[in-house]
Amino acid sequence: MGFVILVFGPFQFIPWIRNRWIKFHRWNGRVWLLCGAVTAFTGAFIGVVWPFTGHQGFGLLQATINAIIGPYTLFCLYKAYSCIRARNIGAHREWMIRSFALMLGVATQRVLMLVLIPLTGLGAEVMFASCMVLGMLINISVGELWIKLTRTPGTGNRHWKELDRKIAL
Repeated sequence: MGFVILVFGPFQFIPWIRNRWIKFHRWNGRVWLLCGAVTAFTGAFIGVVWPFTGHQGFGLLQATINAIIGPYTLFCLYKAYSCIRARNIGAHREWMIRSFALMLGVATQRVLMLVLIPLTGLGAEVMFASCMVLGMLINISVGELWIKLTRTPGTGNRHWKELDRKIAL
C-alpha cells in the first residue's frame, strides 16, 4: 500500500496527466484514496496498539502521535473525496495536498532518522517519536504553505485549467 501511495501519488499532481488522461487521473485517484485510507487506518491502529504489547522503545508519545495523525489523514481523505463529489475542485486539491503531505511524513521521518541518529548519537528508540513529530510538522507546514501560495477564489476550477494550459505550452 505504501508503494502505491509513494509511486502513484505524484501522478495526481502533474497537470499534463490530469488534462490529457482524465480517466487515468480518476482511476489512479480512487486507488490512491483506498490505499491511503487503509494505510492511515492500519497505521493508526498498529501505532496505538504496538507500544503497549511489550515492545521496547515505543511508548505513550508514539501512540499519541499515531492516534492523532491517522484519524486526521482519514479526515483529509474524506474531505478530498466529498469535495470532488461536490465538484469543488479547489477544495479537493487542497485536501489532497494535505493528505499527501501527511502520508509522506513517514518517509520524511525515516530520512530525518538517517541524518539525526548519527549526528546526535541517540538510538532509534529515542529518536523515533521525535523524528515522526518533526517529519509531520515539516510536511504539514510545507503543504499548507503551498496551498496558501497557490489558493484560488471560488472552486478553483477555471483558474487551474488556465494554469495547466499555460504550463503545458
